[in-house]
Amino acid sequence: MKKILCCLMIMVSVFCLTGCNEKTTSDALKFKNEYESLNGQKNDAGKTYPEVKIEKNNIVEYVDEAKALDILNYKTGIIYMGYNSCPWCRNAVPVLLDAAKKSNIDKIYYLDMKEIRDEKELGKDGKIVVKKEGSKGYQELLVRMYDFLEEYDGLQDSSIKRIYVPFVVAVKEGKILSVHADTVYSQTDPYQVLDKDQKQELKNIYVEMMQSVSDGLCTEKGC
Repeated sequence: MKKILCCLMIMVSVFCLTGCNEKTTSDALKFKNEYESLNGQKNDAGKTYPEVKIEKNNIVEYVDEAKALDILNYKTGIIYMGYNSCPWCRNAVPVLLDAAKKSNIDKIYYLDMKEIRDEKELGKDGKIVVKKEGSKGYQELLVRMYDFLEEYDGLQDSSIKRIYVPFVVAVKEGKILSVHADTVYSQTDPYQVLDKDQKQELKNIYVEMMQSVSDGLCTEKGC
């Protein structure tokens, strides 16, 4: 009887270690594969994507627009907005994950921005042309983060904003504490990998953001 109970306990433990963390594990591998799949590849302009190496047990969790909005309105955490073929993002991601290791952070929420943003341009007649409509969720994010966003470049209308990526948000109990867009000011070519000093500069920015919310997060060690 004791042997049977022991086996049952082991089975339950294994289930919790695998099944309970299944989403996090699948998200981590998905993120790793998506970003590393472009290593050594070139874009349509013939530019080689910056190479990235991401651990398979990273702390990334995918979210959609609704989940990101929910975090921004009510929760605490770090949200990263970007996409795998963005060269600025590829420079930022390894630094972001490294900063998380140095901070009291065990999860980074990831919103893939590639397909959800709108695309606008200024026509020859001076009127704004919408080439692609953004998703409803993206429009809601624009409203929520309006005061923290840059104006849409080239439209000559400062009231129209856009979420330029990489975009990292630190939010605590529904209050946006800080945001950081792009990488560092000294980087002018996103296809050139950040040097040691630039990485440290960006890491310091991310660590400061993470520390501002870390006392409101529950980690593997407890709350």
